[in-house]
Amino acid sequence: MLIHKTIISLKASKKPAQNKKMQQLTLTVEDSRYDTFLALLKTLDYVSLNHPQEQVPLWQQAKVSSRLKRLKNAEMTTRSWSEAKEEVFQR
Repeated sequence: MLIHKTIISLKASKKPAQNKKMQQLTLTVEDSRYDTFLALLKTLDYVSLNHPQEQVPLWQQAKVSSRLKRLKNAEMTTRSWSEAKEEVFQR
């Protein structure tokens, strides 16, 4: 299942004042209908769509960089997911 994350804000007008209240809404839409539904929402002048960028934490970026460096220097090897999964589920 593909998960799309879009923040939908409903606003009173095209140019909301700073003090206007905004409501945010989370919707679950079938993958096959997501693009059509998004196109419909874009036609509404009182709706704004924000696609937040998922940020990878710095600690995770450092860990991946370290592992890639170890792989490049042949200090570490990889294995297939099926091998790893077998070991994990044997415990």
